[in-house]
Amino acid sequence: MKQHIVRIALGLLVVLVFVGHAAKFYQVGFITQLDNIIYDYRLQLTMPATVDDRIVILDVDERSLDPRALGRWPWGRDKIVALMQKLFDKYGVVLIGLDVVFAEPDESSGLPVLE
Repeated sequence: MKQHIVRIALGLLVVLVFVGHAAKFYQVGFITQLDNIIYDYRLQLTMPATVDDRIVILDVDERSLDPRALGRWPWGRDKIVALMQKLFDKYGVVLIGLDVVFAEPDESSGLPVLE
């Protein structure tokens, strides 16, 4: 009977360690490493072997941000719209995703003229 209680207590302790780690109450280094190894292996099994050439990432680099080229960042909405129209019309882009925060009011749209 004592052996059963010890086994149940040990099993419960293991479950609590994993549940506490999963709930982010605390971090156990061994479990984190094991999770990372399993995640890497799962990606290797499920990732395609070739690159999908339909997907293109357009990166705005330091040269693009040169004030003499297109002006200071953030660019006006008119410049971003012109870039998007060129991507859609000339290059046949189907979908665009922007990772940009438009935190400042737009002064290039002509909205004040319409008001």
